[in-house]
Amino acid sequence: MARYLINITIILMIFTNTIVEAKVYKEDFETQKSIKRFNVLVGDWYRIKDEGNYVYVVDGKRWGNKLAGDIRPKIAKLFGEKYYAYMDNIKKYYYFPLSIYEVPVKSGRYEITVRIKFISGKVDQCGGIVFGMKDPGNYFVLRSNFLENNCVLFGYQDGKRYTIKWVQLKNKGILQNKVWHRLKVIVNGNIVKGYVNNLKLMEIDFSKGISGKRRRFRTKFFLSKGKVGLWSKADSKTYFDDFILKIE
Repeated sequence: MARYLINITIILMIFTNTIVEAKVYKEDFETQKSIKRFNVLVGDWYRIKDEGNYVYVVDGKRWGNKLAGDIRPKIAKLFGEKYYAYMDNIKKYYYFPLSIYEVPVKSGRYEITVRIKFISGKVDQCGGIVFGMKDPGNYFVLRSNFLENNCVLFGYQDGKRYTIKWVQLKNKGILQNKVWHRLKVIVNGNIVKGYVNNLKLMEIDFSKGISGKRRRFRTKFFLSKGKVGLWSKADSKTYFDDFILKIE
């Protein structure tokens, strides 16, 4: 009987490993193909060389004055024609540049990492990872900010931003201007973890709800499905490199 149970366990382990084998997508921006796999919705995004390597840049110096051309076809391609209504209120999204990756997430287990370097910005110097995006007015973003020396998880719901978790960094050396750092978000079902330079800064269990004023934010959100990508704010000029999406 013991041998029978062991054999069944081994078979299940093999079967499970086959099913949950992770798919990994990597973009180092060394070729133009990497750029083409991102769909720019808001802001000026382009590719330049930095210290011998190509990086993806968001330049917010013209924020508030420019969308990425006619984005109606992109909205339809990414989210469906029913989201054309979003265009009626597009001006309120000028503030947050968005570049969305072409690979959608349809699993409840995934992680995203990216290297970020803050270059300039008087209003802000920040960069973030977008995930769980249903449309440009409904998504999550984990972002780091040099000027504020913090890392925050925001939830956007119907175009309104909610603070879910705010972590003020005690060590001012973690986030520096013109120095690379690594931002990572891990989603496992209802649990979201946020990291800077492999240091875990937050862990939120959405199944337990969100306390205080943030209760207005719907806790049964779309963590397990949606688009992912890169984010910025206001006049930030930020470099991104080594974007990795791992889906289990």
